[in-house]
Amino acid sequence: MTELLTKDEYHALADSLEFPANAFINGGYRPAACGKTFETLNPGTGEKLTDVAAGESVD
Repeated sequence: MTELLTKDEYHALADSLEFPANAFINGGYRPAACGKTFETLNPGTGEKLTDVAAGESVD
């Protein structure tokens, strides 16, 4: 059996994650054609995770 990570190790791991910020369109990540984005938050902490492309009908 493996050992569990400590709270600090989990926080360090979470801080190292990178989230895709572009929309997944036709098999690839692309920014919104209009250039707009919206903020996404961690529901558990309320902290900002990243800005995500705000696609519109042209996307």
